[in-house]
Amino acid sequence: MGQNIERRFDESMNGDNTTIKLNGGTYTGETSTGTPNGLGAWVHSDGQAYVGNWDNGNFDGHVALILPGGKKYVGECRHRQFYSSTARDPAEDRG
Repeated sequence: MGQNIERRFDESMNGDNTTIKLNGGTYTGETSTGTPNGLGAWVHSDGQAYVGNWDNGNFDGHVALILPGGKKYVGECRHRQFYSSTARDPAEDRG
């Protein structure tokens, strides 16, 4: 994720956040009327994770999706669908 979204995410995680059960996983982040809205992170029990922007319960905007094997997709989503993304191998992150 870009530095701006990472900074905003870090700042939001230091504020008033809500943790809720969602689609077989746990969401922690900003909400509106009990629905993910704003910056947040969702983690499923199988290891899949999504970090980024949410709009009315759907991931939307600049996001990172991490799959159980560690493969990461970073890009743009609209209504839960990637339309621009880059896949990254976890070995690249270990330098």
